[in-house]
Amino acid sequence: MASVSSTSIAGEPTTPFDHITFMGYTHVMCAFASESPDVPSLRTALAQVLERAPFVAGTVQSIPEAGSNTPSGWHHVAAPYDGVDEVFTVHDLRDTPQSLDYAAWKTRGCPVSEVVGFCARPPTLVPPPAPVTRIRLTIVSGGCFLSTSIHHAAIDGAGLARVVQAWAAACRGEHVDLSRAEIKKHHAYILAPAVPFPAQPLEATAQFAFPAAALAKLKARASENLPAGSWISTHDAVTALLWTRISRAIGRDAGVNVATNARARFSPPLPETYAGNAVYFARAGPIEAHRQPNTDLDIPLSTAALAVREAVQAIKSEHLASIAQLVSRHTPLLEAHAAPDGPVAVSSWVSQGFHSFDWGESTFPGLKAPQCDRVLAPKWIRPRLCLILPQRPGYMDVVVGLQQSHMDKLLQDKLFLEFATLNSLASPS
Repeated sequence: MASVSSTSIAGEPTTPFDHITFMGYTHVMCAFASESPDVPSLRTALAQVLERAPFVAGTVQSIPEAGSNTPSGWHHVAAPYDGVDEVFTVHDLRDTPQSLDYAAWKTRGCPVSEVVGFCARPPTLVPPPAPVTRIRLTIVSGGCFLSTSIHHAAIDGAGLARVVQAWAAACRGEHVDLSRAEIKKHHAYILAPAVPFPAQPLEATAQFAFPAAALAKLKARASENLPAGSWISTHDAVTALLWTRISRAIGRDAGVNVATNARARFSPPLPETYAGNAVYFARAGPIEAHRQPNTDLDIPLSTAALAVREAVQAIKSEHLASIAQLVSRHTPLLEAHAAPDGPVAVSSWVSQGFHSFDWGESTFPGLKAPQCDRVLAPKWIRPRLCLILPQRPGYMDVVVGLQQSHMDKLLQDKLFLEFATLNSLASPS
């Protein structure tokens, strides 16, 4: 494939794929049934990670046009580089009114709405300058919550998992490499408008649980009537369900942008240590042939699931080189779901092994095993965005953001609720 160099001007190198993602933070929260975490060990281990991979502690900065202070539209990770005390804060709420009973919270099904306030809060959510990483440890009665927020313009979801994995390894006295390897030099992307899109209301965020039996049933349902020789994955089936039922709720076949971890699809593949951005969105739909009169949509699950499978399989190294070349020429691109009338977007962390990360025997005392109980997305997410959380035993958890009126319709959708169980519902108000 053609060579596309990374961009580096007196800062950590960035690649074209760092410039087509949204300028905000990705948040993940790990819950532990331990109220006596070894804070000094956590702090020391994190300091080691930041020393080995300073870009994790850096700042996302705009790169100005040559000879001026006018932003060029490019950014990089540069100074200031924060110390561990700036990146990592600890809040012990055990003897305060803000605390909660961890065991009781688990009994209630681990509702995210009760722990949103424990999310790491970067000092700004606007474009550069912005710190790459902020981490908050919140200690409550019977447990604790470790919340990590990382700027998506520097590191994607898979990279975030790699950073947390490296931290857990450092707690055990081991080492996991992190790198910013260069990427050698599209219906899911649109030209950025001259005037930014108006902000969409963050009216409702819900978390749904899909039990293993429901997932098997959903995959079987979505596999009905597939052409001979065709195959879909469970992820395809879940994505198809989200696409079709959200489309029905909003009254149009929105199509779907499927976030794909492109690390293995480059030629040559990116190393496992890569902790930058390598997300490419595959676009499926809309399927206009299945639009019904008025706003009633009934897209067959098998049709949607097969469209998702074909869109993901179509991603080749040539696609990645092509879009990288566009961005390198400063063609202003946005992910299509950023538009108010854009598609549903589904991003999956299901293969990111947060639940299996081994934090060492003494880091979180009292645990039967040195892993977290639950992995949460502790923030509201924008309308039509869906996040499949890391796999936990027996369940798949999915977070969905919608305008309130559309969420109300989804919560009344019998087909959707045949497979999904509401765990938590919240709004910013």
